[in-house]
Amino acid sequence: MNISRTAINRPVSTIMLMLIIVAFGAISFTRLPVDLFPKMELPMSVVVVNYPNAAPAEIESMVTRPVEQQIATVENLNSMTSYSMDGMSLVLAEFKNGTDMNFAGLDMREKIDLVADYLPDDATKPMVISMDPSMLPVAVMYVSSDRDLNELTRLVNDEVLPAIERTEGVASAQVFGGTSKEISVEVDQSKLDGYGLTLATISQLLAANNISLPSGAVTKGSKDMVVRTTGDFTSIDDIKNVGLPLATREIVRLGDIADIKEAEKEQTSIGRVNGKPAIGISITKQTVANTVQVSRQLEKAVADLEAGNRDLHFTSSVDQSQFIDESISFVAESALLGCLFAVLICLLFLRKVISTLIIAISIPTSIIATFILMFATGFTMNMLSLAGLAVGIGMLVDDSIVVMENIFRHRARGLSPHDASVQGTKEVTMPVFAATMTKIAVFLPIVFVEGLAATIFKEFSFTIGFALICSLLVALTVIPMLCSRLLHIGQEDVDVFGYNEGAEKLPAESRRFSPLAAFGRFIDRGIRGYSRSIKFALHHRKTVVIICVVLLAVSAALVGLVGGELLPSSDEGQLSITAEVPYGTSVDRTDEIMSEI
Repeated sequence: MNISRTAINRPVSTIMLMLIIVAFGAISFTRLPVDLFPKMELPMSVVVVNYPNAAPAEIESMVTRPVEQQIATVENLNSMTSYSMDGMSLVLAEFKNGTDMNFAGLDMREKIDLVADYLPDDATKPMVISMDPSMLPVAVMYVSSDRDLNELTRLVNDEVLPAIERTEGVASAQVFGGTSKEISVEVDQSKLDGYGLTLATISQLLAANNISLPSGAVTKGSKDMVVRTTGDFTSIDDIKNVGLPLATREIVRLGDIADIKEAEKEQTSIGRVNGKPAIGISITKQTVANTVQVSRQLEKAVADLEAGNRDLHFTSSVDQSQFIDESISFVAESALLGCLFAVLICLLFLRKVISTLIIAISIPTSIIATFILMFATGFTMNMLSLAGLAVGIGMLVDDSIVVMENIFRHRARGLSPHDASVQGTKEVTMPVFAATMTKIAVFLPIVFVEGLAATIFKEFSFTIGFALICSLLVALTVIPMLCSRLLHIGQEDVDVFGYNEGAEKLPAESRRFSPLAAFGRFIDRGIRGYSRSIKFALHHRKTVVIICVVLLAVSAALVGLVGGELLPSSDEGQLSITAEVPYGTSVDRTDEIMSEI
């Protein structure tokens, strides 16, 4: 027994199965993550090495070149670009499409570890960072208050930052624009020269005295105790009392030749909100976390912080979730309008409310069932997947219309509703199946495409395929079952516009005006005009062929003028101003310039 006959013979089971699918689809829809674009993995990694106070030439010879030599041996490497600048080396490695970046990153770390010990002592340990879009901040907020900036910095570091880092889905939070303390050691150069000491000697002695080391274990009776030698500085006096050995075998205290005090560290960044000093917090999400959900959790955390600290004011500077919500809502509205227009077109052509409702059921049922497949495959609700649904809405009713039209034809020949549904569906099952597979085959090649385009448009193509498969199942099960129960011929069903199906058979003077009837007559005139056009084309074949060739040539010539890009430009509703100041300009002077802007 085929699936259509089973659905027709067991209407209650069919309806219950449809409701179960709708329920599971609704649950899947609520659990689908919402994001702007699909998850993307760029085949690029960057190696970062910091070497403070080193010139670009030294960076290139002592850091960049050794790192490049090791990265060049990594498999599937496509190209490599390096940047040597003051105090920093960046080496960007681009791999071939399809490379597993987890293994590539691991291979890079193993290669770089071979030369890590040969880099300058003051250079930091090389960091290998994968170019993942999720590393970009999902939110940037500023904290302002009437408190002193030092006190505000302490409050942000002690209370605000831990609360944000504890938020679900947050990977890290970085503070900028605040102040920090440091121990300043200002050496008297004349005394330093008089004692025959150097700054390098003082630096080495400070590092050697400010250290804690394990000292083994001590057994006392039945107890084993771990011993540590603590030598960390706990106060400024500890630093002042550091002894400096002289060539005369005498010792002079550091406090005798230097002024040691606690001071504010020079600011490298300054934040302002509406002209007032503020501290910025840049927040990045975990790789597997969802941007919108993380932003909503951050809103709750900020609300709790504001409730506990009335004098703190949080200002959001960057919030990706707002643009994502607006973009997704716009695409969803477009899809709903497309669904409405599709139903309206069906009503205009079918001219009966019952027939239109039977066809219209296939659209929401197919879309809701698609959510189950999207959830099962790990897709997200993004602009591309929603665009796939919007594109596929017009195709979702095609199979249902073909099935219902054939059932209607058998009913007009006098078959019973049951027999007409069984026979009509059976005749068009293979044609409908072939037509659906043809549509899916159009989007199938995207599966074999490599690179960023495949990553972006994969969900778009798969979503259309999922929707078409669901619409095929609905057309072969739900539609025949409903037609066997609701589709009747010859009954006096009155549609919403008052058009009666038998009105066309009445004399012209007895017909009531109806928009549907007027549309039907308009379509009839269009069909007659189309017939005349076909006759003209058949009698003037050479002319038609020449016109088609000319149009094809003109269209091909215009392709080069259209231009192309991976994704269209978007407007996030934000304005950013970047000012470039002369090299060496201090932070305070830059702050004055930005305040004027």
